[in-house]
Amino acid sequence: MKISNNLQKALSNIDSLVDLREWYNETKEFDDELEVLSNKYGKNPITILFGIVSGKIEVEQLDETKRD
Repeated sequence: MKISNNLQKALSNIDSLVDLREWYNETKEFDDELEVLSNKYGKNPITILFGIVSGKIEVEQLDETKRD
């Protein structure tokens, strides 16, 4: 799964499910990106975030210099 560098950096500071839930409820900066990922993979945003933080979903940085 490819995610933005900014989202990857934001998630790198999260250590627990409680922290993740609080961050998710307080942060709106990544709503558009999470909606796209949610639609693409058929999972709700918090499930995707949990998978990323727990290491169950491998991610790579999105190449933000490419334009489609």
